[in-house]
Amino acid sequence: MSAALLKLVLLALLRRCLVSTNAWVERFSILSDPPIARAFAEMASRPSVPHTVRSLSHAVGLSRSAFMARFSAVFGESPMSLLRRVRMRHAADLLAANALSIDQVALNAGYRSRSSFTRTFRRYYGSDPSEYRARAQRDSSDRVTPTEDAIEESDAADAGFTPRERRRCRAPPLRGTLDAPGTGAPGFEV
Repeated sequence: MSAALLKLVLLALLRRCLVSTNAWVERFSILSDPPIARAFAEMASRPSVPHTVRSLSHAVGLSRSAFMARFSAVFGESPMSLLRRVRMRHAADLLAANALSIDQVALNAGYRSRSSFTRTFRRYYGSDPSEYRARAQRDSSDRVTPTEDAIEESDAADAGFTPRERRRCRAPPLRGTLDAPGTGAPGFEV
């Protein structure tokens, strides 16, 4: 029975990763390359640090060219491009929490200049940080308890998926039985 339960959990995680905006969930492929996983963990855990390709490659013990090649193979984009996305997600979370000034959010997202931060944020989210904060506050006060489908659609929209990609990523409900192979235990209905 524990093997069947593990299958369910793994299946749920894999389905969730298709529409998640959580950086740690969306790229299971990084687990196959530990140095790249360490570099990603460093970027995600400390977005305000002035990371460079050189500092990241040195931290994981790879040459810059090997690091770039392996990182691009795993993520499909350059380290600095992914770092910018991680920083913008972090900034959006901080703005939605409404605990810091925009200057403090910019510093926490790794930007020394508010104008540079605002330009980049506008490019990613289509609005200025102050407008984004106001909209996030307005949306959180108007929000009722969302359904699971609404959460998945919101996550997919935030991740930049097109409507066609969202339909393709939506997981069908689980049906049928799962059995625990090798245990002799009958499965259970899902």
